[in-house]
Amino acid sequence: MTNDLLDEWQPYLTARKSGIKKHWKALLNERVASIDQLSTDERASYLDRLCSAVFDDQQAIPIEHPVIWRHILTRWQERLAQNPEHEQTLLWLVKAMGFNGTYKILQVDPDDILKGILQRNPSQNEAQRMLLKSHLDSLDFALHELPHGLLIRADICRQLVAECEQLIQANPDLAECKTRFNLDLNDYRSTLNEWLNSEQYKEDDNGSGNL
Repeated sequence: MTNDLLDEWQPYLTARKSGIKKHWKALLNERVASIDQLSTDERASYLDRLCSAVFDDQQAIPIEHPVIWRHILTRWQERLAQNPEHEQTLLWLVKAMGFNGTYKILQVDPDDILKGILQRNPSQNEAQRMLLKSHLDSLDFALHELPHGLLIRADICRQLVAECEQLIQANPDLAECKTRFNLDLNDYRSTLNEWLNSEQYKEDDNGSGNL
């Protein structure tokens, strides 16, 4: 993120920490009004910098403000209409999943978006890392009710582990990736295998395992 963008937002960010709404609200309204007043090209460039600040640099800028977010969604829709494979926009889109209106742009599972990026660019490090973390989160959900049973079918869990292994094989640095519970692939793979080999586990006819 460029320093000038941070400088523009710093008064708001400082006021926001104070918790006094009338102070930070007025500063926020000023920033929103300034975005509205930009020309089309200037606004497009500014929104890209804003997305980078929030989604790449984790700055606490309120990008979900209705006016700002409407401009961003329009920007993404227009860009993807011109180039459906625009890599940076797709990465931001995945990071913003859960934000209002985001899913409607492509109506595709975030993991499938990341897999598409990697098909076109197998060495895209950020997409690799995001997909691995997504798979680890899925494994965490699948296993967290053990020993009562899996919350995701066993065959899907096996596939998630296999895809994680492929990602790490392609980029060994990813082996250090962990979930918010400080667990990595080795932890989840070990727990899954222990459960699949336990006496409590019963595999059904299609090999999916108990739910």
